[in-house]
This record gives sequence, structure tokens and C-alpha cells, in this order.
Amino acid sequence: MGAPALNSASPGHVATDLTHHGSPRTAAEGARIIVRLTTLAADAPSGGYFSDAGAQPW
Repeated sequence: MGAPALNSASPGHVATDLTHHGSPRTAAEGARIIVRLTTLAADAPSGGYFSDAGAQPW
């Protein structure tokens, strides 16, 4: 069995206390990409940077 996939995620500008709730995007919406990446199969691509829109350039 190989090493699990290791990727980076951008949840986008999310309405939290840190951003003074200045975004229409909820924390649950921001978490979608993180949940998707953490549930990838062990043989999934690794070393990428992702947002809801898909792979992003480093």
C-alpha cells in the first residue's frame, strides 16, 4: 500500500469571526473541498492545490 494522498486546499473567503462575516460563503461551503480531499482514495493524485473549482496553480 502506498502513502496516502497529500494535497492542499483553499476554502475561499469564508464568513467567520476572523473575516467579520464579510463573505456570503458559509463555513460549511468552505469545508466541502477539505472533506472531498480527505476522502480521496489512497492512490489518488498527491501534491496538488485545490479549490471548489478544481486544481489551482501553485
